[in-house]
Amino acid sequence: MDNLGLTLVWCAIQVTIFGLAAMFVYPLLAHYAFADQPALAGLFLGTSIHETAQVAGAGMMYEAQYNSPVALEFATVTKLVRNLCMIAVIPLVGILYGAERRSGENGRINYLAMVPWFIVGFAAMSAIRTIGDQGELAFGILPPAQWNYTVMILRDLAEQCLLVAMAAVGLTSMFAGMRNIGLRPFALGLFAALLVGGVSFALISAFAPGLVSMIG
Repeated sequence: MDNLGLTLVWCAIQVTIFGLAAMFVYPLLAHYAFADQPALAGLFLGTSIHETAQVAGAGMMYEAQYNSPVALEFATVTKLVRNLCMIAVIPLVGILYGAERRSGENGRINYLAMVPWFIVGFAAMSAIRTIGDQGELAFGILPPAQWNYTVMILRDLAEQCLLVAMAAVGLTSMFAGMRNIGLRPFALGLFAALLVGGVSFALISAFAPGLVSMIG
């Protein structure tokens, strides 16, 4: 694996490491900062932790520790909204920063090549699930029991595919190569994680109380 591939693997490992640390630490910080406002605590967990599963875990810890299901609900919904933003942000980043590298033979830019296929799949699956959950019959055809069974099967299949993908990443990872890369990517990842947490805390403290009170 080349240095770019090793760097990407190293970054993925950092996301897991820092996310796990935040999953245990951030619920305590959220309660300390927003003890009487569980909705704000949920917003903080949903905006400051990297992965969806880690956000759900932190929200469950907060709910179990402080008997606050509201925090779990706000954290989960906030993270799902963040996930939806990938549909716009990732193609935009590819178009803005990848145009020079993606020019075709005639000098034209192939914009479709800048959109990762997983984004297309993510958008399609999100739309299918959203439409299927509407109404008494999914798509006007499937009864609720059959639709829920289909969703369960697809979810289990997705988890198996994710397991295979992560195993493939692990099998192609060379710790010697990561050692050669050095600690700079790790330091950058730590800085990014702390920056996201700090910006999230600052913005929620400044603007969220008024917005939540307006919604309530």
